[in-house]
Amino acid sequence: MRILHVIIRLGEDCGGPTHGLAALARAQATMGDEVTILPCCTLEGEKKVLEQGLQGGLLVLPPAIRGNLGLYSPAVDRAVLRAAANADIIHVHGTWRCHLMAASRAARKLGVPWVVRPAGNLGRIPRSIKRFSKWLYLTLIERRAIERASALHCCTAKELEEVRELGLHPRHFIIPQPVEDALAAIDVPAGEFESACPGIGPGDDVVLYLGRLTAIKQLEVLVEAFTRIARRFLAAHLVLAGPLEDRQLCERLRHLAREGGVAQRMHMPGLVRGATKAAVFRRATVFVQPSRHENFGLSTAEALLFGRTCIVNSGVALSDEIAAAGAGIRYSGGAQELVGPLEQALSDASFREACQRNAQRLSRNYRPGVVAGQLRREYQQCLGHPPVAAAAADPSAEAATSRRRA
Repeated sequence: MRILHVIIRLGEDCGGPTHGLAALARAQATMGDEVTILPCCTLEGEKKVLEQGLQGGLLVLPPAIRGNLGLYSPAVDRAVLRAAANADIIHVHGTWRCHLMAASRAARKLGVPWVVRPAGNLGRIPRSIKRFSKWLYLTLIERRAIERASALHCCTAKELEEVRELGLHPRHFIIPQPVEDALAAIDVPAGEFESACPGIGPGDDVVLYLGRLTAIKQLEVLVEAFTRIARRFLAAHLVLAGPLEDRQLCERLRHLAREGGVAQRMHMPGLVRGATKAAVFRRATVFVQPSRHENFGLSTAEALLFGRTCIVNSGVALSDEIAAAGAGIRYSGGAQELVGPLEQALSDASFREACQRNAQRLSRNYRPGVVAGQLRREYQQCLGHPPVAAAAADPSAEAATSRRRA
């Protein structure tokens, strides 16, 4: 199958949707599909999750434009139309930008089915930001295009519930975002964690947050909760790993830590990747995601891969699955409500051991080969082919199926 993915950017700083697409595209290519990714724009000097060029069955095209993507661009229209000329199906990632409309126009012109993954953009909280302008844009422009899509790809039941509030009518399906399982197999050099977070001893506990440092993540709540337990857990440290993109927020977090007397026990190593990222996950005692909205929560799913006990706010879409699987604790509220779960996770080693087993079991649902196999069956349905028996747990079986169909 020839698959075209259209996304706004491939920058490392774009968060979960971009990293998830990279894992998915590699898995699809491994299964024998011809996969093309078109990033519609790029920013000066940005580091990308996938480099331009051909890598086996995966082709990453050059970006259509340089600079930010707006509401209309003839260059993006032309680039999408060229890329879609040989595609069997188009998979669009994200909304609120002209790449979705370009894909819709190309799909209609070429008679190619297309799938929209909103990547959380149509959720309640994202819709509430610039509410009127987004309502106007959706009503006048994007709604009609989305209605013409072959299917709407939601990553969680929470996303589907919130998208249904908009009354959109394409067929819906739920398939999670893939998590690159190779991360857990990285050979971490000695001292990698200590270099990123100096001052943490080998026997100290580590409370880890990993992700973008932005307001929606509610990191003030985490810092305040940590200061409340710090006197009981004198060997505990707080690590906030991720790009320091909101400088004012970072300064507020440092101020809260100084006021709470834990400035020497809070570490902000910035963006971590590769061996450093693996080292941080391996060293964590507990992983916390206090965000008031996560459409999926890639870093949370990565923490599950490493068997970390996860404490997640109810706004995180994976929180229900984590609680049901016994892989951690789901909480609702602010710092006061977070204190109890933190104390339980840090003080109860047997609880953490049980969470570790359950977390690693749950993480199997997010392996790239499994997700790619599920998506193939949805693509086949979009193409009008009869359903194929599930073989997603066996990537080699999926690859054999792909070769037979080709």
